[in-house]
Amino acid sequence: MSLSSPLQALDPGRSPEDYVLDHWGISAGLPQVSVTSIAQDRDGYLWLSTQGGLARFDGNSFTSFGAADLAGYDPSIQDRIWADVGGRMWLATPRGARWIERDRVVTIDGLGPQIGQVYSFADAPGGSVLIGSDRGLHAFTEGPAQALGLADVRVYALLVDGQVIYAGSDEQVYSIRGGMAESLAAGDALTGVRFRQLTRVGDRIYAGSTRGLFELRGTELVQPPWAESLADMSIEGLGSDRDGNLWIGVLDGLLRYHPQRGLERAEAGVDDVRAWVTAFYEDDEDNLWVGSFTTGLSRWRNGWALRIGSQRGLTDPFVWSVARGPDLQPWFGTATGLWRIDPEGRPVPVASTLSLPNSAVYNLFFDPAGQAWLGTRTGMALWDGSTLTQPALWAPLRQQQINTVLQQGPDRFWIGTSGGLYLQEGGLLRRYTKEEGMPAVAVRGLLMLDGRLYVGSERGLYSGLEGRFRREGSNPVLDQALVTALTLVGANKLLVGTFDDGLFLLDVTGVTPIGLAEGLPWPQVANLQVDQTHVWSSGPRGVYRFGLDELDALLRQGTPLAPEPILNEARDARGG
Repeated sequence: MSLSSPLQALDPGRSPEDYVLDHWGISAGLPQVSVTSIAQDRDGYLWLSTQGGLARFDGNSFTSFGAADLAGYDPSIQDRIWADVGGRMWLATPRGARWIERDRVVTIDGLGPQIGQVYSFADAPGGSVLIGSDRGLHAFTEGPAQALGLADVRVYALLVDGQVIYAGSDEQVYSIRGGMAESLAAGDALTGVRFRQLTRVGDRIYAGSTRGLFELRGTELVQPPWAESLADMSIEGLGSDRDGNLWIGVLDGLLRYHPQRGLERAEAGVDDVRAWVTAFYEDDEDNLWVGSFTTGLSRWRNGWALRIGSQRGLTDPFVWSVARGPDLQPWFGTATGLWRIDPEGRPVPVASTLSLPNSAVYNLFFDPAGQAWLGTRTGMALWDGSTLTQPALWAPLRQQQINTVLQQGPDRFWIGTSGGLYLQEGGLLRRYTKEEGMPAVAVRGLLMLDGRLYVGSERGLYSGLEGRFRREGSNPVLDQALVTALTLVGANKLLVGTFDDGLFLLDVTGVTPIGLAEGLPWPQVANLQVDQTHVWSSGPRGVYRFGLDELDALLRQGTPLAPEPILNEARDARGG
């Protein structure tokens, strides 16, 4: 069973706020809000321990377990759950260790009350299971448990590193090698401190305690300089992932440490789902599952999108247009100005447009000189790198909304506006009319193919050659469609996006409509882009993509598309 679609692991180069966060609480079926441990069984189900009993999660819904569901299970006992390397589910209870076997909880001979309250488990070399309790350290294979020492020592945490076992206890972390235990911390220096978590990140081992975070260096425990701010904090949860991130749960939030970025706090959201984190689990698909004592279960994962908003310094989040700038970085126009993205992914303001009659940069285009043409709802302005002007040549455009600009030659520019099609060439601006076959309709898309200019308008598709235009497509729906986007597929196929009627593919065989019946999730298209493997479409309801191989199968065999959602209207991104 899969809990999500496979994604890249948690990229340490991103801020925690750039990950996609999914959250489940009591309203989603969780039996109780305090998630104290997380494990995954051999069938792929996620198991959670809460103060209201156990729950199993299949990625969509929870199944709660009480005494009537699991014979031998007492939900009044606060258990913690753990899975060994073979996928067997263990319970740590105040009355010993147990495991779940089908529909019952099994009390194991020799692992009952005689070993006391169980706190921790770990897989040991050779297939045995290590058990830490308030009566020391034990090993279990199939027969009676074997005491491994630390008698009457509370073992809150266990970590196996090769042939060495590390055990977190009161005021001490022990290393056990060949049956010999050695203390790594001086008791008089850590009076009253409990070491409750141990985890490994790369070649470093960290210990979480009731008084900050420590790192094991040789035979010593030290507080690394980057963790000095945690010295007076109780570490409530400690976890790691395959990308080298160290995750730290404290009472008032969640932190992440990576050597490339240092210590960062994941800012709490509206629901404060990052507070009082007690449990971490990374599944086989590189999702990080996080349990909170106050807000339930959440999942952190990479997404397809990197959100650049107010948290990154963007003071005007209403973005109208995007283009690649002369520095090869993304530039974009907002409701109040021109911005660019620096190499570190931060938004940098370039120019304010508040002095213009309309400040919204509805369209953005860069000419060969690197100057930015800023299309607004009332004409166009020019940014030359230092000054924002409205050239006299563009005076006829001041009553028009600028939708698109296409360069055909060194000094030949087609301009699509709300009032029709214009050509700028040789210092002159010319408007095309119905006398040339181009009516005065809003133009939203322009594309050159085989020397012919294709024009997407609010009344269908036109094409022009040597100054003469004609209607294209010979399809009654396309003839009346509001065309919003044009792009090439391969060398000679034209893909047309419309606002209400989906897609149309034009090639030498004719026009192929592509709508809901062909697999599109919705018929509205605002923009189209094609890369080496996929067609990408954006619109009012979100962003999706489908493979070029899927498009080929649709054309050849009638096989419907299977678009992949990337970003929906609720701003849920498959990664950010």
